[in-house]
Amino acid sequence: MIDLKYVQALIEKEISPDFEIREYFDTTDMVIVFWKHKIYDTDDERGHIIGAGPVVYDKTTKEYRVLGSRMVQ
Repeated sequence: MIDLKYVQALIEKEISPDFEIREYFDTTDMVIVFWKHKIYDTDDERGHIIGAGPVVYDKTTKEYRVLGSRMVQ
């Protein structure tokens, strides 16, 4: 299981404090965590950021990564 508090802190640090966990999917090799704006919906242009992808937890290496950015341990 992943540390959702750590993932939320990672989202706030690496993406923006205006975003929070929306949902996550647990697969065999990784956990993929999607985020959303705390106020605006994703269909509102203020509710998303171009470039930053979901947070991924690699179960093999036990590393967290925001897709499109450097590794975070």
